[in-house]
Amino acid sequence: MKRKEKVRKMTKPIEITLCRGRGCCPVITISEKGAKITDDDGGEVSITNNELSILKEKLNELEI
Repeated sequence: MKRKEKVRKMTKPIEITLCRGRGCCPVITISEKGAKITDDDGGEVSITNNELSILKEKLNELEI
C-alpha cells in the first residue's frame, strides 16, 4: 500500500534575501506555484516546483 505524502498549503509566499553584504542582494520568493529570484535590477528567474524539490534534496545532502 502506497502512503500519501502530506502536502502543506502555504498561506502566503516566503521571501528570502540572498545577500553577501556588499549590495547585490537577490530575493527568492517561494509560493505554491514555484519560486522566483529577483535581482537588484529587477531581472527575474523562475524555478518550478520540481526544480525546488531537487534543490531541497541537494541542500539537505550538504554537511553543514
